[in-house]
This record gives sequence, structure tokens and C-alpha cells, in this order.
Amino acid sequence: MRISRLAEKVLVFREVREYHCRARWTVVGWVSDSWFKCTYGIILSRINLKKMKNNAVYLNRNQGFTLIELLTVIAIIGILSAILIPVLGSVREKARRASCSSNLRQIGLAAFLYADEHGGRLPENRGGNWPWDTDVRIMDILAGYAGEDWSLFYCPSSTYMDTDLMWNHSGPQNNPHRITSYVLLFEGVARVNPIYANERLGDPPPVPDPVARTMVWLPASKRELAVDATLSDASGTVFRVPSGRAGVDYNYSNHMSNDMQADGGNVLMLDGSVQWRPISQMSRARVSGAPSFWW
Repeated sequence: MRISRLAEKVLVFREVREYHCRARWTVVGWVSDSWFKCTYGIILSRINLKKMKNNAVYLNRNQGFTLIELLTVIAIIGILSAILIPVLGSVREKARRASCSSNLRQIGLAAFLYADEHGGRLPENRGGNWPWDTDVRIMDILAGYAGEDWSLFYCPSSTYMDTDLMWNHSGPQNNPHRITSYVLLFEGVARVNPIYANERLGDPPPVPDPVARTMVWLPASKRELAVDATLSDASGTVFRVPSGRAGVDYNYSNHMSNDMQADGGNVLMLDGSVQWRPISQMSRARVSGAPSFWW
């Protein structure tokens, strides 16, 4: 009996000791785990704080350009502008030349329709004082054939001419005319040598040959029917002349390479074809008085 009780006491003592040991190691483990987590959190906080400081420094450095960066960008923009602006200007001028060529083709078609209804005779121009002046009645008839679109009679490179003032410039009552930016080489055109005016289709008059010094008949493909207005002063070197009209200082040639020099012009031939003619291949000997007109 005593032995049994002693054994029970020993067993109880062992259980209590094991319980205390487990409790102690549980507390130690909790403390150790909490310490580890706290230490790990502090380390992460310091790392994140360092990253935030680095990011703040990076953001502050990128909030603006330095002087060198700004000057570099300006220099690059200047170089690109110097390259692209002339190219873009050339492209725009080529597009205007193409549109101008289309205008002349449609003017030629309107003239051919008129001739078809009048026994082959082209319109007769008895109005105006300059070669680009055309009788009001004839202009209205041609505009009717062109769908009442009178903008066809103005070159896209000469926008200052495409205004109501020019189209409705009637002039004196005995000489009503409209001002366009093309020279229509019909019979009676102002100040143009009559041998360069066209009375009929397929029957042009002879023209002088400066080499052979005789009169020659040119085929329709080599005889002008309408041309771009290319005009100059008496010297033949400045391709603009004083206007004399309010709001317009100068009358310019249609296609200018700069403020004083012309590039050339489109030419409508009697066969309906249109070609570009550079200023170096033009002549002003066909028009009397000033200003000079070239084609």
C-alpha cells in the first residue's frame, strides 16, 4: 500500500514537472517568436525608409531639366527645323503646282466646250488693261462650263488674288473685266502681240522663228492657250510690281522661289496638255508695255 502511494506521488510529480517544462518552453518560444518578429519588422522598416529616401532623391532630380539638357533639346529642335521646314515648303509648293495644273486643264476643257458650240472658234477677249484681265461675259460663260466654280481661275500659289474684289473688278463701263491669276491667250487679250493669241482650235496663226527669222506654224502641242501669270518690272529681274490697289502692296508672280524671284509657271497648250516651264525657259518679248508678262 505504501509503495503504491509512493509510486502515485512520483507519477504526479513527473506530470507536474513536465507541465511546467512545457509551459516554460511555450512562454520562451512566444517571447522568442515575438522578439524575432519585432527585430525583423525593424529591419524591414529601415530598408523601406532607405528606399523611400532614394526614391525621393530620384524624383527630385527628375522634376526639371538641367541647363545642359535644355540646351541640348533646343539645339536638336533647331537642327530638325532647319532640315524639315525647307522640305515641307517644297512639298507644299509641289502640291500647289499640281492643283494649278489641274485648274488649267479644266479651263482648257471649258474653252474646248465653248469652241465646240461655236464652230471651232475660241472666246474673244475684248476687256481689260493687263494680260490677266478677261471680259466679264467670257469669264461667266467659261465659269458656267466649269460648274460656276470661279476659283479655278486663280492659282493656289497666289491666294491674295482669289478674292471677291478681283472677281468683281468690273472696271470702266465700256471695258468690264475680271482679274484672274492666269493669262488666257484668246483673241483680243490686252497688250499681247496678236500673233500669240488664239482665234480658233486647230488653226493657229504663224509665229516668228528667232533663229530662221521667218514665220513658222507650230503644232497645237507647242502653242500656248493659257499660262500662269508670271510678271516682272522693266528690268526683268524682280518678279513683283507695285499693285496700286488698297490692301495689296505688290502683284506677285504665281510661283515664287523667294520674295523677288519667280520659279516658273504652268502652261496650257492648245492640244489640252499642261507642262511646267521654268523661268529660265520663258520669254517676255511677247507683251508690250509694263509690267512684263512671261511664259
